[in-house]
Amino acid sequence: MRGWRISKEISNKKSEFIKITFIILVLITVTAPFLNRALAIDDIYIDSIADQLNKKPLDPYGFEWYMQNRNLTSAIIYTSPPLVSYYYASIQYFFGKNEFILHAFFIVFGITAAVSIYYFSKKFTRWNMVAALLLISTPMFAITSHNFMHDLPVMALFLLSVMTFANGVDRDDKLLLILSGLLAALTFFTKYNSIILFPLIAIYAFLRKKMRYGLYLAVPIFLTLIWFANEWYHYGKVHVIRFFLGWHVTKEVSAGLVGKFLESIIPFAVSNLSQIGGTTIFFIFLVYPFMKQRKDSVLLFALALINSLFAVLLYFKSSSFISGQYTVFQLILLVIFMTSSLFFIIKLTQFIAKPLYSTIKNNKYDETNANKLFLGAWFFLGLIFHTFVAGGTARYLVIILPPFILLFLMMAEEYAGKFKAKTGHIAYMFAAVIVLNIIVSMAASIADYQYAAVYRDFAQNVPLRYAESNIIFTGHEGFKYYMEREGYTFYDPYRRKLQQGDILIVPKIPVPRSLENEKNNLVLLDRIEYNSHFPLRTNNPWAHAGFYSYVNGLLPFSFSNKPLEIFEVYRFE
Repeated sequence: MRGWRISKEISNKKSEFIKITFIILVLITVTAPFLNRALAIDDIYIDSIADQLNKKPLDPYGFEWYMQNRNLTSAIIYTSPPLVSYYYASIQYFFGKNEFILHAFFIVFGITAAVSIYYFSKKFTRWNMVAALLLISTPMFAITSHNFMHDLPVMALFLLSVMTFANGVDRDDKLLLILSGLLAALTFFTKYNSIILFPLIAIYAFLRKKMRYGLYLAVPIFLTLIWFANEWYHYGKVHVIRFFLGWHVTKEVSAGLVGKFLESIIPFAVSNLSQIGGTTIFFIFLVYPFMKQRKDSVLLFALALINSLFAVLLYFKSSSFISGQYTVFQLILLVIFMTSSLFFIIKLTQFIAKPLYSTIKNNKYDETNANKLFLGAWFFLGLIFHTFVAGGTARYLVIILPPFILLFLMMAEEYAGKFKAKTGHIAYMFAAVIVLNIIVSMAASIADYQYAAVYRDFAQNVPLRYAESNIIFTGHEGFKYYMEREGYTFYDPYRRKLQQGDILIVPKIPVPRSLENEKNNLVLLDRIEYNSHFPLRTNNPWAHAGFYSYVNGLLPFSFSNKPLEIFEVYRFE
């Protein structure tokens, strides 16, 4: 009997190893084609702070920084903590600034997230392998995994910290609880939106009726206080306070709460719904598995009608937008994404409301209800934070992707049992979701790769046409990184004025500086477009594609033949 048990344990471990290996191979397969992706968007901030850390390891923000038309005496104005830059700096120290090698090392965060959700999902569903494959196949995960920004690292560490804490609570294991505290501190040092981790940990302990374990929050709090003391010593201020008070509160009060709501919260909310509908589970499956009764059809129709009315309003309003008017096709895509995500969120709310009512009414512990409430708290805490504090992009929302996927699986299981669907049909549906997700993710990743590559290619080739002149450029993000790497001068009017004969290169997308004061002295020499026959865009105001910023569009990606980027070349006379 004992030998049979040992044999079974060995067999189970082999099976686990095969499954984990398969998940990692799928992750590497969908990531490998993009390992040479150029730096873009906020990658430049990670790189700039990493350069500083290689000079002064305890002083990440102690350098002057010209960022998005503002001359800063200190980079402490940057709104994220430095842990990812520490990791980036260590790779850069040993291997230099090689995009392929840097991306290869950043795969560790994707692997951490995939393996963590595989094991963590066992608490909630028997489809644990599906959970991991769904996570890594979503466009939200895939595109985010191809950059150096904070978002995928914070999701991986967040998930690992929650899993460790949950196992520590369930097993009464103090070492796991201490480890979870260390991971929670690292998560907070990765990105400040992980602040929702602290109440979430307390909620898990409360739902398990082990509130005493919430005291282990003292571990990350103590570590963060030590770091805050270091920041106070170097800068006379604490970075996280500058982040929350200096940006989110002061601006809102000064602009007026009503005005700020209309200006920021509504676009955040609309963009978040669009991102969820377009970059998580393939939109059809946010609706199809849960359309079981006539009232569900009525709900779907009502949501489609409301969103269509919003689209009509947007059609006329967008004519005054800098990026221009939305096309009918783009608005149809927006309606589809918003309707599918809203439908799912409403069904999810119903899914959570029943156990919440039962728990309050009966005051009785039920593990299944506790699991639903915990995942629901995680999802809605994250969604609320990224609607009212900072959000409007898919990469920010990646932190709520794990509970979203786990709740999707739990809901699909419950609906299948309630309406007597066969297990085989559910498995086929999950397979279809994964395959469709991979197709969309690969297409969106190609579009994102092409966009990022524009700036690297331009910096290496185009300015050579004007080699006899002094070349100045404006524009930020990946463009600034590659132009400076090639030795060209960034236009900082606080340090240097344009001189006669200077060549000024201006891109359209990456936060170009306003040239209103210089326009009378600028002569347009050339207008260079980068185009692609591939019809998808991820960061393009002309296509209203705003995967990285709702300012560029309310769609996460869009079908378009618009240019990837437009550069204007001027001579200063």
